[in-house]
Amino acid sequence: MVLLVCRQHLEIHGRLLIASCFSFASYFLAAPYQITPLILQLLFGIALASLAISYLKKHDRFKTNKIAVAVATTALIFALSPQAWMPYLTAFTLLSIAGLIWIHKIPGDYSWAPALPLTLAALTGLTPGLANANLIAYLFLSLTLGAIALYTLNRKLYVQANSDPLSQLPNRRCLNEHAEELAKRGQSYYLLLFTLNGIKQINDTYGFAAGDRAIWIASRKMLSTIGIKDFLGRNFAKEFVIITERQEADLSELIETLEANIHSIESINKHNVSMGIHCGLAFNESARDSFSQCLQSASAALQFAESQQLSHAFVNDSILESVNRRNDLEQGLRQAISDKTLQVHFQPKYDCQQPDHIVGAEALARWQYKGENISPFEFIKLAEECKLIADLDRVIMEKSWVLGKRMQEKGIPIKIAANFSPTSLLNGVSLLHMVQDIIRENDLDPQLIEIEITESYLAHGEDIKNQLQVLRDMGISVAMDDFGTGFSNLGQLEDLPLDTLKIDKIFVDKLLENPTVTEFIVDLAQKLQLQLVAEGVEENQQLQWLNQHSCQMIQGYLLSRPLPEADFVALLEQNTKRPAALKIAK
Repeated sequence: MVLLVCRQHLEIHGRLLIASCFSFASYFLAAPYQITPLILQLLFGIALASLAISYLKKHDRFKTNKIAVAVATTALIFALSPQAWMPYLTAFTLLSIAGLIWIHKIPGDYSWAPALPLTLAALTGLTPGLANANLIAYLFLSLTLGAIALYTLNRKLYVQANSDPLSQLPNRRCLNEHAEELAKRGQSYYLLLFTLNGIKQINDTYGFAAGDRAIWIASRKMLSTIGIKDFLGRNFAKEFVIITERQEADLSELIETLEANIHSIESINKHNVSMGIHCGLAFNESARDSFSQCLQSASAALQFAESQQLSHAFVNDSILESVNRRNDLEQGLRQAISDKTLQVHFQPKYDCQQPDHIVGAEALARWQYKGENISPFEFIKLAEECKLIADLDRVIMEKSWVLGKRMQEKGIPIKIAANFSPTSLLNGVSLLHMVQDIIRENDLDPQLIEIEITESYLAHGEDIKNQLQVLRDMGISVAMDDFGTGFSNLGQLEDLPLDTLKIDKIFVDKLLENPTVTEFIVDLAQKLQLQLVAEGVEENQQLQWLNQHSCQMIQGYLLSRPLPEADFVALLEQNTKRPAALKIAK
């Protein structure tokens, strides 16, 4: 009964108790000495000590102090043992404490130690000259070695289960246990969730070994920063957690010191690096919330800090609402892309010399979610952050070009342009393969397809150039969108396989006051033999200026807003009733 009670109350100590019982039983069976009362007395002392340890474990200062536990155990055994056992118990105590102190430095495998009692007892039975006192001494020595072996094994298992193998810091499970201990005491705490910036760049540039080294060095910097009231652990990947009992006024200093120490890491494996942190903070008053809930709140604050480029942010109702909305939109956007329920609006492109002639159209993504029209800026940015942008682009491309095929079958050929985000290239998506797949699956005419890219494509060098060249060889047109808003290398621009330059609305708006940039773009297009499309035309004077300077096409609210598919089809059908009202831009 005593053994059952102890086993229920203990984890590691319960295993030690069972090992002790096995040792005594093996000794008793191998050498028939009448020491049964002593065994029961010692077992009773161990049982009481085990119950005492299970009580002491509730207090943090005893949990990690193995020496104090060993002394408490031995003291109880001392109290219940005969005086004749004192020398042997003293030796056992000294060996136990020494083993616990030096356990980290003991080399080798001690898994054989629990077998010593049986071996020693058998040897003693074959050696009549040995006294019973020597048997007891041998027995305590074997128990000590067995205890050390079991402690080493259990400590190894505990470390594996509760620590992160890379940083050697406590893992999320251990962080959760620490939070639960604070909750049992009703202790309030702050949770700091912070992420290391620069790890992805290090992995991509110098390899994962360098990234792992950066995480290791950063974790050492963090350990040198925290104090006795702080509990540091690694959540996962590049996220770390500090559970602290500090006052709120001390948190800013802690974060600033952490930030400074991480910024001080300038070299990894002789490579220059740049690292920093973003931090989200949450307060768990009287530990009323679970660790998971508090971590979620801190994660919301971290997302806000990253989106606003802040070093840290403290969670509040506004941040929670913002993050909850973002997460809700992300889930809805994933579903909309999967179900292909995103809408496509079409903005017609008109012949600049004959503004009633439609010569093409641009496909624009639109999304309505829970009765709300979500801004394209908001959901496209969200798609890029969540790596959904390539799938979104594919849905818009396929929907718009399939409409072009239907119009062609009606005898109304129309070239439709669709955008492909440069973020997709960074995520390893091939524009060429995507377009080829869409054409093959839907049996499309490449002559009625146009791809719009931005100046940021120039950073991808030969790879994107080769992809665009193959697309042009297939008969697909390529347009440079928002030209002039980036930092184009004109030499690269000349080598890029393009058909059209699009003048951004920013320059069209300034056209009447300061046409210098627009004049430069017009001259450049003419020298490169590229067509010109002016975006955002809203005034007749702008139209007249563009017409006088040989701009081929315009689009903007002056002639038409972006239209839903049904309205756009109706507009095309209406235009075809007029002679030569519709033509395809070459």
